[in-house]
Amino acid sequence: MVVHILTGLATAAGGNAGDLVRAAWQPGVSVVVADMTAVGDWDDAGLASLLTAHGDLVRRQAELRLVVWSAGLYAALQTAGLCHQLPVYANVDAAIRDP
Repeated sequence: MVVHILTGLATAAGGNAGDLVRAAWQPGVSVVVADMTAVGDWDDAGLASLLTAHGDLVRRQAELRLVVWSAGLYAALQTAGLCHQLPVYANVDAAIRDP
């Protein structure tokens, strides 16, 4: 299942990307790919929403994979420690193909 996260959903004011990720999960879905290629800026609330969604998916025995193009976003993920918890890919195809 691929979820496309738009820039406006990456901040507390714009919405909650974590809600989209959780909504994408259904019984039988083992991987949710969050396509964040359209996102450049995130705030702490946006990162926290992804981390919470990741925890929810783990409890459902599913995996969250991130697709990131922005160097700034990747740096923010690294600083927050999310790159150690979540697999990060350069494109959606790679995230889907990885077993």
